[in-house]
Amino acid sequence: MLRRAIKPAIRFSTLIVMFLAGTERIARAADEDAAATTSFFGLTTILHLEIEISAAEYQAMQPPAAPFGAPPAAPKPKKRGDRESDRNLFGIEFPWARGAVSIDGKIFKNVGLRYTGNVSYMASAGGLKRSLLVDFDRFEHRDFQGLRSFELESGALDPSKARQALAFDRFRAAGIAAPRTALAEATLTVPGTYQKAYLGVFTVVEPVDQAFLQDRFHTKKGLLVQPQGLRGLDFLGDDWEKYRGPYRPLVEPMPDEANRLIEFLRLVHQADDEQFRKQIYSYLDVDHFLRFMAVQAMIANADGFFTLGYNYSLFLNPNTNRFVFIPGDQAQSFANFTIMGSAEKLMDMSLNRPYGGENRLVDRLLAIKEVREARGTILKELASTVFLKNTLLTNINAIEDA
Repeated sequence: MLRRAIKPAIRFSTLIVMFLAGTERIARAADEDAAATTSFFGLTTILHLEIEISAAEYQAMQPPAAPFGAPPAAPKPKKRGDRESDRNLFGIEFPWARGAVSIDGKIFKNVGLRYTGNVSYMASAGGLKRSLLVDFDRFEHRDFQGLRSFELESGALDPSKARQALAFDRFRAAGIAAPRTALAEATLTVPGTYQKAYLGVFTVVEPVDQAFLQDRFHTKKGLLVQPQGLRGLDFLGDDWEKYRGPYRPLVEPMPDEANRLIEFLRLVHQADDEQFRKQIYSYLDVDHFLRFMAVQAMIANADGFFTLGYNYSLFLNPNTNRFVFIPGDQAQSFANFTIMGSAEKLMDMSLNRPYGGENRLVDRLLAIKEVREARGTILKELASTVFLKNTLLTNINAIEDA
């Protein structure tokens, strides 16, 4: 069953002739990934989590109900003493609560807990098993094996429960900075209501935060934004305040960082062709971007930067002063985002142009001959290494067995 659920990616690797150029880079990326911070991450690693939260805190963390079909409510001004919360794309507020989490027998008290997700949350809102953010650092300064937080992803929209792990693994194998994953079997205790109620298996997803930047790019500095509600990259003028909401910086940027993003977007949208061709390499890690685009197409994911304009991060690497794209949620990968078409249709997503309509950045990049040639080389390389059929099936079987 799981093989059928993940099957769409395999067809892509047979569409492209075998090509071995670039394997050294991929092997090096894999070695670096293995040598990263020693931790619990792994395709088949299983953590055992026990979540305990008081009845009052459990009630407080439940998102306020909204009338069915109502438009997202405008955020209310925060009052002194209000519980902190975060909003999703649909305007649902997720209040933070305090609880305790035991991981393989080690207990962490006073941990921040809240629900997360967009469509996936609505698909699971009626049950106990919902995606959670676990924040060890919210109320006390500490971490878990170098992580200040992680997401417990419920897999509400993924019948295989394997897409997150498999997709992120392929991004990393292709040399893309991408989150690591593990599996977690979890229970919930709310005294007087639930006593170690079995929630099931979650995917643990590493957050893209300053710890991630330090591990992958060897720096905690640099502008990191996680855009939402944009179709592509929008140029909004010279005033940084207009970018704050749509681009969602992780921390307040330095003036030169904010200006660098604005100038990058100005180049994409307003520069003439010659100026764009001469300057784009100084603003964007083009090779990394082409790899990011290739993997996104080869895993047939229609739910990201190239289509709906979210589920990714954009990082200005201070070591190079260039932007890199980091993949986000992958629950809809491997032809699972059927809102955009049937699985059969998504399986045949174009490798050359994995989106419909206009994407200003990609369209302008691919108008450059050497970029088109580089894209072709990368596609052939990945098809003959990262997306070999036997490699995919081996990983699928390992996850299924776990």
